[in-house]
Amino acid sequence: EQYKELRFESVNLSGLLSRPGDGRPAHWEMSAPTIEVNLTAQTLSVPTYDISYSGARVSGKLQATKILADLSATGAVALAPVSLREFAPRLGLVLPKTRDPRALAQLSASSDFSFGANAVSFESVQLQLDDTHLKGSVAMSGQPRALKFAFTVDQINLDRYLSAGQGPVATAPQKMGVTTPKGAEASMLPEADGTLAVGSVHFSPLDFTNVRLTLAAQDNVVHLYPSLAQIDGGSYSGNITLDERGATPTVSMD
Repeated sequence: EQYKELRFESVNLSGLLSRPGDGRPAHWEMSAPTIEVNLTAQTLSVPTYDISYSGARVSGKLQATKILADLSATGAVALAPVSLREFAPRLGLVLPKTRDPRALAQLSASSDFSFGANAVSFESVQLQLDDTHLKGSVAMSGQPRALKFAFTVDQINLDRYLSAGQGPVATAPQKMGVTTPKGAEASMLPEADGTLAVGSVHFSPLDFTNVRLTLAAQDNVVHLYPSLAQIDGGSYSGNITLDERGATPTVSMD
C-alpha cells in the first residue's frame, strides 16, 4: 500500500539506440523534473519532459488517466528546429535530390494532443518546413477509423521540391509493379473528411492563389469538392472524383 503513490524527481535517462543494419548507435536522452504516478487513481503526471535523439529535440507535457486499464492521455509536444536533410538519414530515410538544394532543410512542429481508446487527435498544430507554415488540426476516430482534418498553408513553391533531374530515372523493382487484387486490404482507401486552404502556390509557369479544397472519402470513393483557385488573373472551380470501387479506378472532373 505504501507504493500506491510514487513521485520521481530529477529524472534523467540516456542510452544508445541502434537500428538494424546501422553500425553507428545514436545517443538518446530523456529528462523530466518530476513524474508522479498514482496507482490507486490510475493517473500519471509529467508536467514537462525533454527528449533528444541524434540531434533532434522534442519537449512537452503529459497527463494520463486509467493507466492500468483504458488508457487516456492529453498533453503537448514540440519539435525544435532540426535539419531534415541531416536527420532523415539517421532514421534510415533517403530524401530525394531536389531542384533547390536548400529545400527540405529545416523542420519544426508543435501540437496539443489527446489519446483514447476510440480517438486520437492533434489540435493547434503548427508546422514549418523551410519557408512554408501550416496550421490546423487532425483527428482519427470512430469504428472503422475515419480521418478528419482542417489545414491552412500560407505559401509554398513546389518548384523547389521537384526532382533535380540528375541522371537517369532508376527502374523500379519488378515486384513494385504488381497489381493488388481487387478487394485486397492494401487497395482500400481510408475514410476521410477535411479541408485544405493555401494562400499561394507557385508551380511553374503558373501561380495559384486562394486555393480551397474540401475532401471527402468513403467506400473507396474520393471527392474533392469544391476545388477553388485563382490562377494568374483567372479562376478555377470544379469537382474531382476518384472511384476505386471497380476493377479499374476511374477519375472524373467537372
